[in-house]
Amino acid sequence: MERQPFRQGPHLNDAVSQPDRAAAQALKDGFGRDLLRNLISGSVVGVVSVAYCISYAVMIFSGPLADGQAPALSATLAGAALVCLIVGLFSGIRLGIGGPDTPTMAVIATLAAGLSFTIGTGPLAAEASQLTLFVVIAATFVTGLALLAAGWFRLGTATRFVPYPVVAGFLAASGVLLCFGGIRVAAGQTADAHAIGKFLLESAPHLATAAGVAIVLLLARRYARSPFAMPIVLGLGVGLTHLYLTSTDISLDAAKEARWFLRAPDLLPLPSLPWLPGEWPETDMTLLLSTLGDCGALILVSVLAIVLQASGLEVIRRANIDLNRELRINGIANVAAALGGGFLGSITLNRTVLNVEAGATRRLSAVLAAIICAVPIFAGINLAAYVPTPVLGGLLLYLGLSLLIGTVFARHARMAWFDYALIAAIVALILFRGYLEGAILGVAASCLIFAFSYSRARVIKHSLTRCQYRSAVERAATQTKLLQNHGDRILILWLQGYIFFGSANRIFRYVADRMAAPAKHPLQWLVLDFELVVGMDASAALSFIKLRNLAEKHGVAIAVSGLSETVGAPIFGRSKVVSAARFQRFPTLDAALEWCEDDLLGEAATGLDDEAVFRRWLGRSLDDEARVDRLLHFLERREFAAGDVLIRRGDPPDEMYLICSGRVSVYLDQDGALNMRLRSVVGQTLFGEMGFYRQAPRSASVIADVPTIAYRITRTRLDEMAHADPALCAAFQALIIRVLSDRVKFATDEVEALMR
Repeated sequence: MERQPFRQGPHLNDAVSQPDRAAAQALKDGFGRDLLRNLISGSVVGVVSVAYCISYAVMIFSGPLADGQAPALSATLAGAALVCLIVGLFSGIRLGIGGPDTPTMAVIATLAAGLSFTIGTGPLAAEASQLTLFVVIAATFVTGLALLAAGWFRLGTATRFVPYPVVAGFLAASGVLLCFGGIRVAAGQTADAHAIGKFLLESAPHLATAAGVAIVLLLARRYARSPFAMPIVLGLGVGLTHLYLTSTDISLDAAKEARWFLRAPDLLPLPSLPWLPGEWPETDMTLLLSTLGDCGALILVSVLAIVLQASGLEVIRRANIDLNRELRINGIANVAAALGGGFLGSITLNRTVLNVEAGATRRLSAVLAAIICAVPIFAGINLAAYVPTPVLGGLLLYLGLSLLIGTVFARHARMAWFDYALIAAIVALILFRGYLEGAILGVAASCLIFAFSYSRARVIKHSLTRCQYRSAVERAATQTKLLQNHGDRILILWLQGYIFFGSANRIFRYVADRMAAPAKHPLQWLVLDFELVVGMDASAALSFIKLRNLAEKHGVAIAVSGLSETVGAPIFGRSKVVSAARFQRFPTLDAALEWCEDDLLGEAATGLDDEAVFRRWLGRSLDDEARVDRLLHFLERREFAAGDVLIRRGDPPDEMYLICSGRVSVYLDQDGALNMRLRSVVGQTLFGEMGFYRQAPRSASVIADVPTIAYRITRTRLDEMAHADPALCAAFQALIIRVLSDRVKFATDEVEALMR
C-alpha cells in the first residue's frame, strides 16, 4: 500500500479562536463605523460653529469697529474652540456642544455698540476696536467667574423660578437685535433714520439675498429634518456667489467695493491676550465703569441661557441634568476662553441636537468640532473675507427669527395678553435703553408677577365652624348638643403656603366679611392654624394686627395654633400681636379648639360632676329611669385620682367604662412615653367599647386627667346581664350603638367638610 503523505490538520487553538477572531473583526468594524460617525458629526458641527463665529464677529464689530473684525473673528473662534472642548469633555450633558450662542452674542453686540458710541471721535477712537475687543474678553472672564460662583452656591435651581414671560422678553430682545444685526451685516452699512429710503434702495439686492438665505434656512429646519441642511444651504450660498462673480468677471475687490464681501484682511491674527504687559490700551476708568450695566446683563442672560438650553436638552435627551454642575463647567470654560483671548460661549441647544442627529455617539465629536474651530486661527486664514455678507446676514436673520419664533410665537409658548404685553415692554426697554434697564424691569416684573399670582392662591385651605369640626374631646350629650347648636360662633381657618402682605390681607378681608355677614349667631371665636404655613414675612404682621383690632372691636377671641419657632412665632413676638388678652397662642389646633369650646360652654360645663345628672342621662339613654338601678347593679363604681391609669396599652379587652364625673384622656405611646393625646372623654359618655367588642388588645392607654368617677363593666357581667335581664342588656347595647353612631356621623361630616 502506498503511504499517504502526512497532512497536518488545523490546530485545536486555531479552531477555538475562529469565533474570537470573528468577534474581534466585528468589534473592529463596529469601532470603525462608530469612529466614522463621530468624525462626520464633529465635522458638521465644527463647520456650522465656524459659520456662527463669522456671523457673530462681523455683527459685533461693524460700523465704527469694522477694522477690528479680523481680531474679533480670531477671538470668537478661540472662545468657541475652548468652550466646545471643555463643555464637550466635562459637561453632564452627553454629546453636548458649547460655543457662542445667540442671546449672549446679542448682549455683547449691545455692549460693543454702546462702548463705541461712548468713545465716539475722541482721543481713543483710533484704539476703539482694540479697547472693545479687550473689554469683551474681560467681560467673558467676569461672566465665567459669575457662572462658576452661581454653580458653586447652587443657584442653578433657583433660576427655574424666573417667570417665563421675563425670560421670553430677554430672548425676544436678543432675537430682534440679531435681526437688526443681520440687516446691518447684509447691507454692509448702517441704516440712517433720516435716509431710510436711500438705504433700502441701495441695499435692496443685499437684503433680498439675506432674506432668501434666512427663509431657505427656516424651511430647511422645518421640512428637511437633516443635520446637513444648514451646512449645505450655507455652502450653496457661498459657492453660488463666487460662481456668479467668476462668470461675470467681477473681481473680489470690486465685489468688496459693492459691499458683497467684507473689506477684511486675508490673514487672521492670533488671539490677543489683554493681561500681557503693554497689551491693554490706556483708557479712562470711567469708560470701563460705563459698561458695568451691560456686564451685569450679560451675566444674567448667560445664566438664563444656560438654564434654558440645559432644560431643553433635559426634555430632548430624556435625562436629568444637574444645572449647578452645568453652570460650574460653563464658568470654567469661559474663564479658560478669556485666558486664551476668546469670547463668551456656553452649552448650545441647536448644535447639541445637530451633533446627535448627525450620528455622534462619543465625546470625540466635540473634540473634532473644537479642532475645526481652531484651524482657521493657526492657519491664519480669515474666512470672513471670502463669505458673502448677505449669507452672513441671512444666517443672523435666521438665528434671530428662530429665537423669536421659539420663545414668543411657538405653540408651546402661548401666553395670556398680559404676558405678551410684558414681553413687549421688556423688548422695547432693551432696544431703546439697554439690557440693564431691561434686567431691572424683568426682576421687578418677576417680583410683581410672583406677588400677584401668589396672592391669588388659596391661603385658606379649609374654613369650617365647630358644627363641622370638633376637638378631640368626647363631651356629654348636653354639651355636644349645645356646641352643635351654637358651633357657628367658632370659625376655624387652616392657613397654608407662604403668607405675605397680599395673602395676609385676603385673610383679613375674609374674616371681616364673615363678621359683617348676617348669621344666626355672631362670630365670637376665631381659630387660625399655621401648621401648613411654610413662611411669613414681616409685612404680614400688619394685617394680623388689623385683624386683632377688628376682633377686639367685635368682641371676637382669637386662638392661634401651629406657630413654629422659625415660621410666624418671631414675627408675632416682635409685633406683640398675641399680647392681647383675647388673642391666645396654643401648640396645636386641637388645644386651641378645645379652649374655644370650653369658653363657649361656660356655665353649661358646671354641674356635670353630679351623680344625679349622670343617673338622669342613663335614664334618658335607656328609655326608662327604672332601669338605671338595675344597670348599676351590674356595674362597678370606681374612683381614680389624677394620673391613675384606667387602661394600659396591650391589656386584654375585657372591660369598658361609663364616665360619671371627671375627665380621662387616651394617649398613644411614643418612644416609651405617653405623649400623644388621641382624645379626651368627659362625663356622661363611655370609652373602651371599641376594643371590647372587637376583642382586640388595647392599642392605647387611658389616664385620668382629674379626679374621676367611672362605672366599669366587664365581659362576664355583661354576659350575666344578657341572661338575667335581656331587655336591660338590649337597652344598654342600644345606648352604646347610639354613642358610636353619633361619633361616626360626626366623623363622616368632618371628612365631607374637609373635602370641599
